[in-house]
Amino acid sequence: KMALKKIEDVNNLRGLVMAETADLENMKEEIIKLYDSASCPKKTSITKKILKEMTDSVTVHKTFLDSKNENTPFKELLDKFDLSKKSIIVHRINSRSTPIAKFVHSKFNEEIIVKRNLLAHVKEKKDTSGEICLESKKVNGKKLIFSQDEAKKIRKDISRYKKELQKIIDSF
Repeated sequence: KMALKKIEDVNNLRGLVMAETADLENMKEEIIKLYDSASCPKKTSITKKILKEMTDSVTVHKTFLDSKNENTPFKELLDKFDLSKKSIIVHRINSRSTPIAKFVHSKFNEEIIVKRNLLAHVKEKKDTSGEICLESKKVNGKKLIFSQDEAKKIRKDISRYKKELQKIIDSF
């Protein structure tokens, strides 16, 4: 019998994974902050190496994109795009004198992407009544509390976007 038998819902599993990932990320941030204030003889060379690796990564991406042009099918680029870039492309495809669907990247970004990214980094907190809630880090000076109502709203928004995106798919 599987040890995960009690986890029947994929979203529960996803939530557990997100929580664990957030904990790991918080631990990594803690390590980085501690390293910043520690004295280490190799600090300069380590920082130089990290900056070079990050620059090389961007350069590889740039070289790949420079080898493409306006005749390149998007499917060749899909694995290079994150959710936000894919959303911008869909927005452009949908933008015409009479849009196919009610899909605007800025709204999708605000209602789905920002919240999804926040959900990946939330901390579990107990509110004043002892109820467990999820509280995001500050974004634009605001924290988002993921309550039952917020969870319902996100699910409704996702459902609404699925319908709108389906309209775009059906238009082809």
